[in-house]
Amino acid sequence: MDNKSNNKSDKADKEINQNKITPLTDEKEDTGDSLQKEEESLQDRESDAEEPGQEGILSVNIFHSVLEDKKISISVTILALLFLGLLKSSFVTTLPENQMNLYLSTFSGYFSFLLLILLLKVFTFHPRLNKYSPVLNIIMVMTMGYVLSEIIYRIHPIRIDNEKFLFLGEREIFHLNNYFLNRLLHIIPLSLSLGVFYLYSRKGLKSFVKWGNINADCRFLNPRDVTPWSRIILKVFVLIFVVLVILLTLKSQSSTGGFSWLMLIPVILYGGWNCLVEEALFRGIFLSMFANIQSMATAVFVQALLFGLIHYDPTSIIIYAIKVIPYTILGWFFGKATEETGGIGASFIIHFLIVLAIEIRLM
Repeated sequence: MDNKSNNKSDKADKEINQNKITPLTDEKEDTGDSLQKEEESLQDRESDAEEPGQEGILSVNIFHSVLEDKKISISVTILALLFLGLLKSSFVTTLPENQMNLYLSTFSGYFSFLLLILLLKVFTFHPRLNKYSPVLNIIMVMTMGYVLSEIIYRIHPIRIDNEKFLFLGEREIFHLNNYFLNRLLHIIPLSLSLGVFYLYSRKGLKSFVKWGNINADCRFLNPRDVTPWSRIILKVFVLIFVVLVILLTLKSQSSTGGFSWLMLIPVILYGGWNCLVEEALFRGIFLSMFANIQSMATAVFVQALLFGLIHYDPTSIIIYAIKVIPYTILGWFFGKATEETGGIGASFIIHFLIVLAIEIRLM
């Protein structure tokens, strides 16, 4: 009996000892988990300590970006002021006497426009309006480019010698000089505008200055019946081709005899170059810039309105106001084509076909 009681007491002592040991092991596990959690928290603190450094780098990059914008803005403003002084200086006396009236109508207009943009630039110092500063900078650069091209054209126009190109005919040479060669100087405003636009596009600005995908779907004309832009271009081409064939046939058979098929060369060259410049400026540059600060719908409308306003008609304010409406509608259509295709390819082709039909009709 005593042995049994002793065995029972030994078992009880072992169970008590085991119960005493188990909490100790649990405490060790708890301390291990707590140590691991502390290490993880320390790592999190270290990573948190690194984040302010990254934010600091980001803030420095933003500071440099703002500083670069200020440099561009200040440089363009100084150049604009110099051009304003040039347009009001004695430079006019160096122009031929028969160009004086043209100076008063053309260069005075550029002076007023540049002055207006400079006044608008003052409002961009407000933080909420500062986003419009890059657009105004490019508009001023474009205007100064047109001033330079006009100055070069007034002093020394680009023309070909009649004696060296007699095989073309006098009328053909006249059209080549007036339709195409004088427009070549528009490479100046286009190049300057693209240069400043490139400085802004390096910062991740979405750009439409590319050909785009003319096979993209056209959705805004008829959302229920989606049509590729390439098919719309083909329809416009067939329609205008038929119209041109009729017009050219009538002109070639006219009794006046004032038409030559060679006259189409300068018209085609002029139409292609003029449309390329306008599409690159308005659908390429301005649509990209406005889309960066406004909704796409607003950007398309604003560039279209600018496109309508540049087609100035000095004969009458009423005629000018009437002309702005169809040009604005066309600009809006070209803008939608650029938006949906991602480039200026589709708008350029349709624009060129329309200009070609208009110019041949006016020949």
